Amino acid sequence: MSVEEFPEYVEVPSGRGKVRFVRAPGLFAVHGSQRSRLTLPVEFEIEDPPVAVYRGDPGATELAQSDAVTPVYASGVDRGVPTGLVFVRFRKGVDPRKKADDLAQTGFRVREIPGYAPNAAWVEAVSGRAGEALRDLDKLRALTGVVSVEPQLIRPVSRR
Repeated sequence: MSVEEFPEYVEVPSGRGKVRFVRAPGLFAVHGSQRSRLTLPVEFEIEDPPVAVYRGDPGATELAQSDAVTPVYASGVDRGVPTGLVFVRFRKGVDPRKKADDLAQTGFRVREIPGYAPNAAWVEAVSGRAGEALRDLDKLRALTGVVSVEPQLIRPVSRR
C-alpha cells in the first residue's frame, strides 16, 4: 500500500473536541526492521515500537509499496505515526468480546481488551494494514454502542 492510499487526514478525540491530523507532505515512516534498509537522513526515531521517520518521497525508495511504510500525520507542530491500532470505547456495560462479529463485518478484529477499560478494545484491520484501519474509522464509529474511536498515532518523545 502506498502512502497516497492512506486518508488525507485523521481525527483524534481530545479534551476540547477533535484534533485533525493531516498527512504531512515530504515525511514518511518506516516501521520495524525495514527501517535499517534506507540510507536517507532520519528526521526522528521512535523506539517502541521501532519506527524511523524520513524526509523525502517514499515512492523513490525500494520500500515504496511495503506495508512497513506509512505517512506521518501532523497537527501544528505535533507529528504522529499511525500504528494500525484503533482504541474503540463502547457504552458502559458493553462487552467488546460480544461485538467481535460486528467488528469483523466492518473489517476489524479485537487485538486486546485492556484491564483498565473493560468496555473498550484495541482493534486492528483484519488485513493488519494500517491504511485500511484508518480508511475504515467511520465504519467503527457507526457500530451500535460505540462511544469513541481513536486511531493510535505514536509520537516522538519531547524533551524539555
